[in-house]
Formats: sequence, structure tokens, C-alpha cells
Amino acid sequence: MALGGCGFMIQIKQLSKLGFLVNNRFPLLATIYPYFGYIGDPVNIQLPYALFTAPGVLVEDNSYQYSNLFDAMLDAMYSAVEKGGTPKKPGNAIETYLFAMFDENLKPNAETEKHFGLFYPNKQPKYQVSFN
Repeated sequence: MALGGCGFMIQIKQLSKLGFLVNNRFPLLATIYPYFGYIGDPVNIQLPYALFTAPGVLVEDNSYQYSNLFDAMLDAMYSAVEKGGTPKKPGNAIETYLFAMFDENLKPNAETEKHFGLFYPNKQPKYQVSFN
């Protein structure tokens, strides 16, 4: 079964696999890249929304308000499997794997592959981040 939302796709081949993860207390890992959502639909998705720099709420979905694409994509995933720390599940912690601490400005691939870090190459922070 394929479930999608906000420019990303989750592939779930058999729902019984989710039961296996739950029964064995294994995590479900989802790869959520807001920037790829943006570059896939730059007409409808604003860059600040993808980069966590939007000045406020840009998307409302019933009672949920989103100021960044990551939360919207994560809630789409949660809706698909009903779990939850975003507008849909406030107050819940999000266990996260950091893909890159620093931007990789010398990486030879496409420009879009160079900017996933929390910090610029000069060690200056790109975002206000709390690890608490």
C-alpha cells in the first residue's frame, strides 16, 4: 500500500509489517525531506515553509496549523500509521536521526545535496535548535 502526503511517499507493502514492529517494540523509520517536497513543487510550496523559516502558520488542515513542511509531512505519516510531537500530537517528543550536522559545500553532487546540515560550513547555526 502506498500512502502519500505533502510531496513524499511512504511505502508500506503489508500492514502486517507494522504489527510486527509494534509487537516487537521496533521503531518505524520514515525518511522525511521537506526540501525535496519543495523542489518537487516550488509553485505550491514556499521555500521558507520547507526551511523552517516561515514567519507563521502557512497551512491549516482542519484544526491543525503548520508553520513548516516537516511537521505537515510527519503528521501525514502519523495519520497513515496513527502515532505521534507536531500540531497533530502536541507535547510528544519526536525521536529524530540527524542526517547532517554541517552543510557539505564541497560535495560534488547536485546543489540540492549540499544543504542538509544544521550548521553552515563556517560552524554558524542555520536554525534555532534545542537538543532538550
